Amino acid sequence: MARKILVLVFVIGGAGFVFWMLSRGASRPGHKYVFINQTSDRRFDESIRLSILASFRRTGVQHAVVITNELTAEDAIEKLAARWFDELGVGRETQGRGILYVFNPQETRLKIEIGYALEGVLPDLKVKELELAAKSFTFADRYQDFWAELINTLNIAIEEQGGGMPSAVAFRFLSGGAGVSAGNYEKSRQQLLRESRKSSSEAQGPRTLKRAIDEYMESLSNGWSDPPEGLLSIESQFFRALIPQTSFQLFRNSRMMQRAGVDQIIQHGNLAFVFFRPGYPVLPVLLKKTGDTWQIQEPMAWSLFQRFEDSRSVFLKFPIANVSGELAHYMQKSFGRALYSKKATFTFEELQGELSDEDLTSSFVHLYALDHVQDELRGRDLNSLKD
Repeated sequence: MARKILVLVFVIGGAGFVFWMLSRGASRPGHKYVFINQTSDRRFDESIRLSILASFRRTGVQHAVVITNELTAEDAIEKLAARWFDELGVGRETQGRGILYVFNPQETRLKIEIGYALEGVLPDLKVKELELAAKSFTFADRYQDFWAELINTLNIAIEEQGGGMPSAVAFRFLSGGAGVSAGNYEKSRQQLLRESRKSSSEAQGPRTLKRAIDEYMESLSNGWSDPPEGLLSIESQFFRALIPQTSFQLFRNSRMMQRAGVDQIIQHGNLAFVFFRPGYPVLPVLLKKTGDTWQIQEPMAWSLFQRFEDSRSVFLKFPIANVSGELAHYMQKSFGRALYSKKATFTFEELQGELSDEDLTSSFVHLYALDHVQDELRGRDLNSLKD
């Protein structure tokens, strides 16, 4: 509801200004909310506008996003960004607390300019690290998530005055990869490999719950895009194939989890939930026991829980029936009512069930790959899918 209200307020209050801004390809200097898209690709406009507004409401920092193909050999993106920064008056009405993002999709380049009042909080190295972490989403063409992640994590760093975010030392394992990838938004396998790191660990028999959790946390802190064999479930492997996660993003996630701290670990049936302390935008970690070993269920966590750019809280997406005991009490206390209603409420038995890639009503379809499945099935005869 809060997100819908934010969208409505922004549309009503800013629609006239946004229309004027886009039609002229420019914006009034010093305006608190600045978004300019001079390209024909408008798929992510609403998401970017919401991220800008939500971030300003949280920190009072002006975020100005300019998407343009304007770039010549003589006019590098650094010069272009400096010109936009001056013309838009970024930070002029917020005491120097402003950030400008200039993205050129044609040249696949991004330049971030930081206002003078934020230079101590957001040094170039920190900005580069957070940019590379958010950049992971661009390999799956999820630019709405890229912009939300980038703007939001920079805002978090501002709120925390630089505490608990990635350090330069931890990124040295890429052996100069940061210099190669900075500003390079080429979507290729080679570029993805430059920003990824594989684990050298080998499988060592069945995993206990504690060992699985420890190995997963270690894999995140080391930025292992390819963690030890068998640690990720089949669903998680499918999820990472659809949405690759670079080492930068995994390490960033690790530091956010460390800062939040584990609140409680609850095992219920063959599922286990690792909950983090309230007040931190960190999703729970979910695990599932198959046979005699525990595995990480990344997509189930993303599918059952939600976090928004304008909130530090984590929300339960869908109601789950037949949850009893300690888990039911904790979820009611921490999450309350679910965000979205569903005609057929998920049961805990469904979540514990085996993966089925043939049953279109299975939790696999509903939870793990809804958008992907929708695109694949659009316009097709469902009876033909049996083959």
